[in-house]
Amino acid sequence: MGEEPGGIGEITVSKKLSIVLPCLNEQENVMPMVDALLAVNLQPAYDLEIIFVDDGSSDGTWANICQAAQERGVVKGVR
Repeated sequence: MGEEPGGIGEITVSKKLSIVLPCLNEQENVMPMVDALLAVNLQPAYDLEIIFVDDGSSDGTWANICQAAQERGVVKGVR
């Protein structure tokens, strides 16, 4: 008897997971948040997407979002 498809320990289908994070003046928290979310290790079970929504920050939040997007392919930014 073989193990049924989708059984324990077998990942057969990747599902999309989008995490949307509103932020305002959070420049120091962008990369730690990305690192914390990636540490949960949701991939490859999910096609992960982390979306930061910058609501008019006056600090370097947007620059850090852009940097995170360049360094980590799963990060996107919206302004």
